[in-house]
Amino acid sequence: MAHRLTEEEQQDYEKRRKAAEDAGQQALPYKWRQALGDVDVTVLVPQGTRGKDLIVEIKKSSLKVSLKGKPSIIEGKLSQEIKLEDSTWTLGLSPSWSGDFQLD
Repeated sequence: MAHRLTEEEQQDYEKRRKAAEDAGQQALPYKWRQALGDVDVTVLVPQGTRGKDLIVEIKKSSLKVSLKGKPSIIEGKLSQEIKLEDSTWTLGLSPSWSGDFQLD
């Protein structure tokens, strides 16, 4: 018979899981947040970066962000296809690039 966690054990588990997730996120050159049908990705870029300095490729099942002439900051296949027509990217006032993607 499986052991059922008490409320205190469940809260402790969630706290440790969140700490491990936060530590993993800090090791990456980007941050991401996912809700039910929405994914937000934030990439830090050097201060003064302009839109024309970036290469942004948003495809139905992959994403690539890089500075021209530099290795990709983020590049790879997505675990789920996105709706291209509902996906956007912005270059914020702070040194960051943000993408908002709607899951298919």
